[in-house]
Amino acid sequence: RDRVIFAIDAIAADPRRYRDPMVAGPVGLPSQVGGLVLPKAFPWDFGVSVRGIATVDNTGAIPILPRITVQGSGDDLLVVGGGRRLQFCAFDGTMVFDSKQRRAWLNGVDVTRSLLRREWPQVAAGERADFMFEATNPNPDTTLTVEYLIGAW
Repeated sequence: RDRVIFAIDAIAADPRRYRDPMVAGPVGLPSQVGGLVLPKAFPWDFGVSVRGIATVDNTGAIPILPRITVQGSGDDLLVVGGGRRLQFCAFDGTMVFDSKQRRAWLNGVDVTRSLLRREWPQVAAGERADFMFEATNPNPDTTLTVEYLIGAW
């Protein structure tokens, strides 16, 4: 016979490299909860602003480079994560920021050169980072999702 069927069991030295991607989110836009209704006596309550936050917790031994996806539409998109910012002008559809490749796509078209700010986020080993976003004139259903791997890409 010129073919033989057999099975191989493999043990990964670093199983973190072979994990499925983890996902934080989806989270929505900032919203105002509570607020002032006139007439009202002092002290006035202006409410609180609530932000949707996707938290990425790196329990691995090396930095991770997240892939951020914003779905919806709006003007002047700003994504903040790990103390770094990504900014893009008007968008409609699926906006993807890939920190590993340092590229951005809008509906599958590379728009990296059109980014207004390119501070690619990363989460250091043992650190935690919060990701949030805001946009001008957004669709209320706009969401942010962060995909990442603990370990190495």
